[in-house]
Amino acid sequence: MLADVCQRTGGPRRTLTVLSCMALLSVPTGIFAFLQDVTFASVLLMTFIVIVSATIVVGTALFTVVVPNELRGLCVAILFAAGTLFGLGLAPLAFSPRVKRARRSRHDRQGLALVGVTANLLGAAVVSLGSRYFPPTAARRVQRKRALTVRNVTHENE
Repeated sequence: MLADVCQRTGGPRRTLTVLSCMALLSVPTGIFAFLQDVTFASVLLMTFIVIVSATIVVGTALFTVVVPNELRGLCVAILFAAGTLFGLGLAPLAFSPRVKRARRSRHDRQGLALVGVTANLLGAAVVSLGSRYFPPTAARRVQRKRALTVRNVTHENE
């Protein structure tokens, strides 16, 4: 639903901006492992899971809208292959050294939080940089033209 609203009102650029904001919103919730209070840590963990799941849904919806029809099948296959590779291959490898290092300091749950926070910061940066490559939508261009016309008419009347 969020992806549809963003797509209708601002196009891919707005959807990417919202996607970047969602990734940034998930960063503070990623510190759940550092907390001593189990209740508050559980609430942060559930919030983290909801925000990351919503980010995945919005990202997939954006991907299917932005990619042209001729390339969509191939690109979606690459998207899911990359997601599987990162989820099952690289994420556990990135997590393992952090756990070994954290176990030495008796904080064995902090490795996951560090990997999650780092991944979300990196994701937000990549998405925000990628939004620069999408032009403003036609509706936004029309609004800018109208605003310029109104300004010009106002200046001419003065």
